[in-house]
Amino acid sequence: MTLTNQPYASVIMVDLPQDITLANADEVKHALRELLANGFQHILLNMKPCEFIDSSGLAVLVAIYKHLQPQGKIALLSPTIHVRALLELTRLHEILDIYEDQQNALSDLQNPAVEA
Repeated sequence: MTLTNQPYASVIMVDLPQDITLANADEVKHALRELLANGFQHILLNMKPCEFIDSSGLAVLVAIYKHLQPQGKIALLSPTIHVRALLELTRLHEILDIYEDQQNALSDLQNPAVEA
């Protein structure tokens, strides 16, 4: 599976497919890990195209989050209302940063704030 992506310094922005389900979750996870193997520290997942995600898709998000820890970061861009509801139901919004503005997301990922 080839995912459309755009590099920005240490961040790679990736457009996710329309659905992430059991049928394609392993392919999506493999494609994301392959992109990260090219040296990117952070990943911004464009959720605009993603209309449906099941538990297998959520597992992909968690796997990429764990893969990047502790040095890298994952963020989500513009999830649909239904996907956002699922992220909140599963409390993934507590560990994954969610943005509506691409420039803010890229800025935060490229220049992470120092935590006190």
